[in-house]
Amino acid sequence: MPSTLSITTLGHTAGHITRFGREVLPGHGQVRDLFFYLLAAPDGRTRAQIVEDLWGTDEDDAALNRLRVTLHRLKAAFDGLCVVQEHGGRYRLNPDLAAKSDLHTFDVCLSLARQHLGPDERRARLEEAAHRYPGDFLTDVRATWAQEARDALRARYVRVLLELSSVHCDAAHCRGATCRLSQALTLDPFQGERLHQNLIACLAEQGDASAAIGHFRGFARFLRDDLGDAPLEETRALADLVREGRPPCPRHVSGEGPCPKRAREAAERHHASPPQPAQTLLLDLSEALLGAAGLDDAAGAVTRVLEASLGVTAVVVADVRLEDDELTFVHASGDLPDLTRARVAARTSVPASSSALYEACLRTVTPLYLRDARSLAPDLPAVASAVEPIRVGEDRVLFVQVMRPPALGDWTMDERRLLARACRLFALAAARNVPA
Repeated sequence: MPSTLSITTLGHTAGHITRFGREVLPGHGQVRDLFFYLLAAPDGRTRAQIVEDLWGTDEDDAALNRLRVTLHRLKAAFDGLCVVQEHGGRYRLNPDLAAKSDLHTFDVCLSLARQHLGPDERRARLEEAAHRYPGDFLTDVRATWAQEARDALRARYVRVLLELSSVHCDAAHCRGATCRLSQALTLDPFQGERLHQNLIACLAEQGDASAAIGHFRGFARFLRDDLGDAPLEETRALADLVREGRPPCPRHVSGEGPCPKRAREAAERHHASPPQPAQTLLLDLSEALLGAAGLDDAAGAVTRVLEASLGVTAVVVADVRLEDDELTFVHASGDLPDLTRARVAARTSVPASSSALYEACLRTVTPLYLRDARSLAPDLPAVASAVEPIRVGEDRVLFVQVMRPPALGDWTMDERRLLARACRLFALAAARNVPA
């Protein structure tokens, strides 16, 4: 297909097809509709689908004749080039022609970004894919097929923005992470309230309280006007902390794992600071736990006390029961991933990744120390984990999980002894506050 052919559909009201500098299929009409319809359907469409989607009719003689005439006019508009191919009862745009479109370029960029790449190259590929999406598909075409294509393409673009936000966060590029997450949530505010919470917390962490509160108000307005709903109490409490000048501790922007920026800072402090005596740390922890208002507050207290000395970035307490050989959540608090929060709320089984972690403790009835949790279950976040099982009943176990960056290396014997004592202090406080 000649290199002089160009097909643009993204960010254009009706699209452009130019060949040798001349507009092909100018204006509107069924020939043009058929071209863009097939362009948006790379897997092809049957005759029945085409006549139904484009003209709202059954596959009768009149409809099939109309399709034959439209295909003939489409071929004539391209001076006899093979524009549409038919195989196995499905009609497709010629792949060589479709390859000249911005949709194809966007697809290629996405495919390259999903290869096994290093973090810097993956980020560059994703940025290129985002650049190749200047706007929605054929915004002036109101047909159902065009709206469905628009929705599907926008969803893929939102996924690119979320992935970009995550890789920026992995590298502790906070501004890039919040910028891309904000763009994604503006385009699709249905992505999940946890992501809105993460954006509010991250903006506050960067010192932009006005942007954090602005996003909260916009999200609350969306829930009220579009869904007749309101933010969760947890989200409102988060906004209150920001208003009071007490920004909450952020998580990874994706919601899975601790904040990489804080983890990096904790690692630097850990290497730079002389270790505090264990007795002093445990006394500090006891005082912090006495003042804790609940389990989340207690988990935060453990994180704050152990952060400088051990590089701890997150703490989770999970109250788990063994029922019919399956681990089931009773309660959990602390820095929980979205999926875990949902399972806790529904009191369903523990996710396979966490179950592998907890079952490894139960088999030996001893603490588990991992330099990288992914060595046990690939779905776990990239953190060093120490898990202390505390039995609080015949079939009930309280797990205290402490996390820090893998770069800090293996847990030393002194660190393990200190963690064991700290976790038992925490477990005693937590056991008084979890449901029976």
